[in-house]
Amino acid sequence: MRNKIFEDSQIRAQKEMVRFLCCTELSGPAVIQTDPAYERLWHYLLIVDRGEVEFRFASQTRKAGPRSLVSIPINEELLGLHYGDNFHGWCLGVDFNTLIEFFRREEFFPGPFRKHFREFLLFENVDNCRTLTKDCRELLSRMCPDGHNYPYNLNYALFSVIMADTADYMERNLPFEEAPKKTVRGEEILYSFMRLCGQHIEEHSSINWYADKLCISPSYLSATIRAQTGIAAGRVLSTIRYERAIKYVNRSSMSLQEIADKMHFPDLPTFSRFFKRHNGRSPQAHRKMVRK
Repeated sequence: MRNKIFEDSQIRAQKEMVRFLCCTELSGPAVIQTDPAYERLWHYLLIVDRGEVEFRFASQTRKAGPRSLVSIPINEELLGLHYGDNFHGWCLGVDFNTLIEFFRREEFFPGPFRKHFREFLLFENVDNCRTLTKDCRELLSRMCPDGHNYPYNLNYALFSVIMADTADYMERNLPFEEAPKKTVRGEEILYSFMRLCGQHIEEHSSINWYADKLCISPSYLSATIRAQTGIAAGRVLSTIRYERAIKYVNRSSMSLQEIADKMHFPDLPTFSRFFKRHNGRSPQAHRKMVRK
């Protein structure tokens, strides 16, 4: 996970399903600088068991103490974190596309949870912190690896438990009015847009092309995607395109030039700059690291 919110030295236990879900038990101090120029592709839930962690943003600094629940969306421009000496907690990371699919499928989650989960949220003295801690321990012990026949289904179920317990707490404690219900039309547009992206992202990365295919204006499509996800349509396209690119870099025998050609980049340097903007490493450096 590029631009992580913790250091490798803090990891006490970790399980990850590539490009979907990661659960990590953390312990110990760390000072982390993050670069907002890199597009973070994971939404994080951080559960603070003991100690303290400080979050630094451009306009403010927030601190979370013991029994805190912190939600950090991908569009939050987090500049840095400072974990205290006796910090202990759990970090749950979920891929952006998985999160969109989760909210599209699971209609029973309450409006405030759907709406405000897109924002930085910090809750202190969480009364069900022990429940969330138990959920994370369960996820760490039971998460299925990629080699299982049904890893997505099993891990999705475990993830849903954590989301349900988090939503339960937020619904009882969020001081927000009920979010307006999303329109059926908006859900249909988002679903059709994501399906088209899956089929054509290698050839087309312009919002105009997708709007034309959906028979709506680019401005209407952009507004709908932002209303449904809280994220700009251009960033959604860029993220999905990167997801496809890193899949080829990680798992194919194609040369980087062949990948750039397949994904319709004008040349290899342009592809390399795009990849590095998302990953922090060039595709050459990333492939070398993965294949060590």
